[in-house]
Amino acid sequence: MILFVCILPFLLAAQDTPGLLGANGISEREATTYSLDRNEATLVIESSLDDFTVEVNGRTLLISKEEENWKIFVLPPGTNAITIRADGYEPLLLDEYLFRKNKVYGLLITQERSPQNDESDPGKGSITIATIPDGALLTVDGEPGEWMSPITIPDLTPAIYTIRVHKENYDSAVVQVKVLPDSAVVIPSVSLHPRFGYLIVDYDPEEKLFLNGVVLNNESNMVFRLRCGFFNLEITKEGHKTYLQTITITPGDTLTIIPQLLQDIAFFDFSNLPEGSDIFLDNNESARMVVETVPAEHSVRITTSEYGVLTKRFLLNPEETKVIDEKDFLDPGSITVTSDVQAKLFINDVQDTLSAGKSNLPPGTYSIRLEHPDFGTEDRNIRLLPREKKAVFIPMRPSRSTAMMLAIIPGASQIYNGMTLKGLTYFTGFALSMAGSYYFKTEYDRRYRSYTNYINEYRQTNDPLRAIELNSIINSIYPKVTTDQDRQYLAYGITGTVFLWNLIDLFLFEPASGYRQKDEMTTTMSVSADDRNLALHFNVTF
Repeated sequence: MILFVCILPFLLAAQDTPGLLGANGISEREATTYSLDRNEATLVIESSLDDFTVEVNGRTLLISKEEENWKIFVLPPGTNAITIRADGYEPLLLDEYLFRKNKVYGLLITQERSPQNDESDPGKGSITIATIPDGALLTVDGEPGEWMSPITIPDLTPAIYTIRVHKENYDSAVVQVKVLPDSAVVIPSVSLHPRFGYLIVDYDPEEKLFLNGVVLNNESNMVFRLRCGFFNLEITKEGHKTYLQTITITPGDTLTIIPQLLQDIAFFDFSNLPEGSDIFLDNNESARMVVETVPAEHSVRITTSEYGVLTKRFLLNPEETKVIDEKDFLDPGSITVTSDVQAKLFINDVQDTLSAGKSNLPPGTYSIRLEHPDFGTEDRNIRLLPREKKAVFIPMRPSRSTAMMLAIIPGASQIYNGMTLKGLTYFTGFALSMAGSYYFKTEYDRRYRSYTNYINEYRQTNDPLRAIELNSIINSIYPKVTTDQDRQYLAYGITGTVFLWNLIDLFLFEPASGYRQKDEMTTTMSVSADDRNLALHFNVTF
C-alpha cells in the first residue's frame, strides 16, 4: 500500500529566522523494548536533532539512555509541563500531561521550520519532512542521495518534487510538493501504517514468556500483536528445560506455538552406601542404587549398623548425579564436659585447651578423663552421634550418700573424702581390734570348753583320787577363763568404740572441699536432630 500526499508550499522568511519545533503529542507506548523504573515514568523522545534539552516543571532532565535517533528520560509521576529547547529553535512548550509510574510514554519532535541564515542560496528553497515513526528512508525524484526522517533538505531549485518514503515493516508513502523561490516548505508528519502479524502461544500461568529477552505480560489472552520480523522466543518454567525458538512474524499472518517443555531430571547414586543399608528418598523406600528424580531439595534417610537411622537433605541441580556416601551423613557434633571442681580435661588422652570440651568432632567413641590433685581421676567413655551436642557432667567431689554407705567400713569414708591418713588410722584400729576380738574370743572358747569338760568329768567320776586331781585342774583353769572373757569384752568394746567414733567423725568433719551440692550423679545429656525428629537423650550413672 502506498500513501500519496500532495503538499502546497508555505512561504517563510528566508533570513535570520529561528527554526520552529513541532510535536505529535505524548502517547503511552508498549514497554516491551524499554527498561522500566517501577517507581518512575519513562519518556522516549524520537528526533533527528543532535542536541536538545528537556525541562520538566523548569528542571532540566538528564538523559538515561541514548541511541542514534532517540533518547530516554526518567521523570517523576504526576502532572508535568514539558519544554523542549534546541539551539537555533524557539522553545517548544507542550501541554501538561499526567504521567503514571511504571509506564512508558513516547514523543516525536519534528522540525517544522529550519533556522534561516544569510548563507542560503538566493532563489532556492527547502523541504522539511517528518514521519511517524521516525527513521524512514527518503528519496527525492531527480535528486541524488537518500535521507533519513525527520530531515530538512536545503538548496532545492524551484520545482515540483516527488518524495518517496520507505520503512521496514511499514507501508510506503509518496509525497508531492511544490518548492517556490526562497520558500521553506514544511510537510506535516507523514504517518506510516505498520505491518503487523499475530503470535499465539499455548502456555500455562506457571510459564514465563520472553520475546527478544523482554518478558511478555498478557494475562487476559494468549494473542500477541507484533511487528513483522524475526524474534527469539524463550519460555521458562521451574523444573523444566528452557524452550528456545526463532520465529518469523509476517504481515497479516497468525503464528501458533504449542511448546513442549521437557522436565529437568537429576540422579541419586546410592551404590557407595554400605551393603544392606535401608534407603528412603523423601520417605519412600528405594531398592535401586541409581534413582532418577527432579532437581530440588530432597530428604535421604539411611539405616546403618553403627549409627542407626541417619537423615540429611541434599540439593540436586538439573542434570546432576549426586553420589551419596555414608560419610555425607556423619556431620560433626560436640562434647561439653563439666564438673563440680576445676580439673584437667583429657579427650582421647589429649589434654583439651578448652576446659569445657570440644566442637566439630566426628562421630565415634571418645574417652574422657578428668584429673584433680585432691580428688584423683574420673574416666568415662562417651559415644557421639552425628550432629549430636552432648553435655556430660562428671562430679569429683565426694558424695554424702556414698560416704554414709562406706561408713560401715571404718576409715573408708575418710579415705573417700580425701582424709587418707585419718582413714588409715581408723581402718588400722578397727582391724586390730577385730583381730584382737577374734583372738580373745577363740582363746576364751577353747579354755571354756576345757573348763566345762573338766566340770562334767568331775561330776561324773566315782574315783576320789581323780576327783581331787580334777578339782585342782578346774581351780587352775577358772582364773584364765575369766581373764580371757574380760579380754574378749575389752576387744569388743574397743572395736565398737572405733566403729562408733568413725561414724561420729563422719558427721563432725566434712571434707575440705565439701560434699556435692545435691548429691549429684554422673549425668550425660545430648540433643540430636534431623529433618524429621528432635531427640533428647538423658543418662544417669550412680
